[in-house]
Amino acid sequence: MIETIFFDLGGVCIEVNPKPSFSRLSRYIGTISEKDISDFIYHSELTHRFEKGLINPQTFYHHLLNEWKTDFSFDFFKEIWNSLFTPIRPVIDLLPKLKKSFRLICVSNTNVLHIEYLKVHVPIFQWFDHLVFSYEIGSAKPEHEIYQNALEKAGSRPRTCLFVDDLLDNVRAAKKMNMDVIHFKGYDSFLGQLQKRQLI
Repeated sequence: MIETIFFDLGGVCIEVNPKPSFSRLSRYIGTISEKDISDFIYHSELTHRFEKGLINPQTFYHHLLNEWKTDFSFDFFKEIWNSLFTPIRPVIDLLPKLKKSFRLICVSNTNVLHIEYLKVHVPIFQWFDHLVFSYEIGSAKPEHEIYQNALEKAGSRPRTCLFVDDLLDNVRAAKKMNMDVIHFKGYDSFLGQLQKRQLI
C-alpha cells in the first residue's frame, strides 16, 4: 500500500523551457551559440556544483561571466535564469486531492535562485509535507543520498513509496531502492498510471 508519493519538480509539476532564455542570452553575448549555452548549463561540473549547494549564486554568476568572456548584471542574470517556468496546471491541481490520502514530498535537483523565484510566483509548495532540494543536502538525483534523505523525511519504507520523475535515470535509481515508480510522460499518462494503481 502506498503511503508516500515523491514528486519531481521540473518536468512533472512545472514545465521547464529554457530555449527563449538561452536564445536571448546568446544574442546578448554575440559570440556563443544557444546550443553551446545549453550544453554548458546542463552538462558542466559548475552547474552540478551549484545544484548541490557547493557554490553560491554570486560565484556561479561570476564563473559564467568568465566562461563566456562577457559582462552583464547579476539582476539580468537572475531574470534570464528564472524565466524558464510554466506551471503544469493539471498536475498542480491534482496535488491537494492526493494530499488527502498520501504524504507528498517534493524531490528536486535545483538551486536556491530557482526555488526563491518559484516560492513567490508558483503556489505549489504548500501541498508538500517536505521539500528535498539538492542544493540544501549536497546530493542530486540519481545519487543514492538524496533518495535516502527523502525516505528518512517520509518515515516510510521504500515499498510503500511511489516515485514520480520525468528522467529515466532518476526513476531507475528509485526502483533499485525498491520504490514503485512512474516515469512521467505527460499528465494523461500519469493519471492513467495512478488510476491503474487505484490511487485516485
